Amino acid sequence: AFLAEFDDVVGPTILADVPSRFMTEVSPHGPFARDDWSDRLRRDAPDPAGGPPCDDAPPPPSPLPAGAPSLFDWASEYIITQPYLSDRTLSLSAGRYHVLARGAILRDGRYARNNYQFAAGLVLDRARVGDLRPYRPALVRWTDAAATRERTDGMLSGVAADG
Repeated sequence: AFLAEFDDVVGPTILADVPSRFMTEVSPHGPFARDDWSDRLRRDAPDPAGGPPCDDAPPPPSPLPAGAPSLFDWASEYIITQPYLSDRTLSLSAGRYHVLARGAILRDGRYARNNYQFAAGLVLDRARVGDLRPYRPALVRWTDAAATRERTDGMLSGVAADG
């Protein structure tokens, strides 16, 4: 799970993610690591021709475009979206993950650009979750609750509401 915002200086950024740094990790053990449990299951599966498990199977190709070092770098354009996609739930699939995100834009003069843009999202393992529909209502409620808290007390942006 993650919360992201559009920062006026640096652009799209992660406010929080669980597990920590999952969305921004660049290490070979990050979200697009090839040697995960699903690859091990594939390698340990019996050969369809009836032989022993094939341990020298080639790794799957990387789902990341060249120069995108993390899951957030790859998906941030779709997580923090254009205004016409605000309040819509988007799903992306890459590698072994589904990214389900919902953005919101709050318009108010207290913000530097007269609006505050953020998104809440979930990252789900494609091998374990095929149908994303059960997660959509929870994501909508979570985003709506975060928007309400931001309007009332600036929970995400740190900009206090006019009293």
